[in-house]
Amino acid sequence: MSERVIVVGAGLAGLAAARELLAQGVETTVLEARERVGGRTWSVVDESTGFAMDMGAEWVSPGHHTTIEAELARHGLALVEPEADGRSDWFLDAGLRHGDQPLVGDELVAFEALVVALEKDAARVDARSADWHAAAADLDVPFNAYLDSIGAEGAARDRVHIRCCALMGAHADEYSALTMLHEIASYGSVEAAFEGDSRRVAGGTGTLAAAIAAGLPEGVVRLGTPVRAVRVLPAGGVEVVTDTETLTADAVVVAVPVNTLRDVDLDVELTPAAREAIAVGQAGRVAKVWLHTEGLPAPLMTLGWPLVPEAYTVPAERGQAVAAFELVDPTDPATTTTAVIGELTRRYPEAVVAEENLGHDWLNDPWARGTWHTARAGQQQGWADLAATSGPVLFAGGDLSRRWVGWMDGALTSGADAAGRAVALLRTGTTPPVAG
Repeated sequence: MSERVIVVGAGLAGLAAARELLAQGVETTVLEARERVGGRTWSVVDESTGFAMDMGAEWVSPGHHTTIEAELARHGLALVEPEADGRSDWFLDAGLRHGDQPLVGDELVAFEALVVALEKDAARVDARSADWHAAAADLDVPFNAYLDSIGAEGAARDRVHIRCCALMGAHADEYSALTMLHEIASYGSVEAAFEGDSRRVAGGTGTLAAAIAAGLPEGVVRLGTPVRAVRVLPAGGVEVVTDTETLTADAVVVAVPVNTLRDVDLDVELTPAAREAIAVGQAGRVAKVWLHTEGLPAPLMTLGWPLVPEAYTVPAERGQAVAAFELVDPTDPATTTTAVIGELTRRYPEAVVAEENLGHDWLNDPWARGTWHTARAGQQQGWADLAATSGPVLFAGGDLSRRWVGWMDGALTSGADAAGRAVALLRTGTTPPVAG
């Protein structure tokens, strides 16, 4: 008797799930709402500079993100070597500072004390465990409240905010301190999390999604097919409703951004905590704005707080381009680009920052509803419950990875893990614990 699994979503997680299912001999169909694969892994070549600009996911941490490193090697794709002799400018309330260490004197002493406190609490998190959140549930509080509790203030606090905003992509009043502490635990130290080696994919991260999709049999991935409902049937199996038809399968792997799940009719057994997390959504709301510039020192990393916590030049073939990050005001997202241009112009009045820009509004994109995953305070159990759902509907994605949550590496491991769990359920009647 043939087994059939439907995968919802053709981002990295959905593609990894489909490949694993097919390798296990399972009939597989992938339904993707967009007219392209990749989801939030999407690159656009800028005609002005010739640079492949990553609209969404961009970075890989060598030695840490080992799954995506292996995946890139599998497809003959490479990471770009970091530029040498870069300049770092820190725009702090205490003044303009340069270099890798912008703090001095009492500021540095205060920062080092914060590092000790962060690493002490991160040590309570076992990043290798799927239920890493459980042992430190008391730290599932807003990050700003957590910083208050460990005495963070002044320039030392600002430096922590700058680096944590770059990693979390959310407002510190909203995102969970436990998510940030898990990140530190995963990297092994504050220094590795804040200052460690990060590299781009040559040609853009979209090349990886395209390469995985190209390796799937023709017809497996169906683009332009949004899913409106997923329903577990009383007699067994799952019903999947699209705009044009109703399909059935033995199991379903839902691998879409979690903030879109509230737009899907999920007639699936879920815990109250998981339902609540879906209803409220995760906190990611940072914009990446690609700008054409002239006259900036290059290579340059410019950092500040609270506006434009991070911006950097890229090695374009011609001209100059900058990627700048800024938290989006959800009530008025159109002001984000204006704020970025204004802040960069203030920092570098001698430079020319063109109003022309590239970027993508992930918050209002109906197939994303947010940027990369950062749990809100109090949500850790809900997202863990969703990831651990035992089927016949399983959930996967970088948003739900029990390892590198929010990263491309986590999307790959989560997708493959969900596929393996689905196969085990179909063949043994038992779903293994979530691990990816």
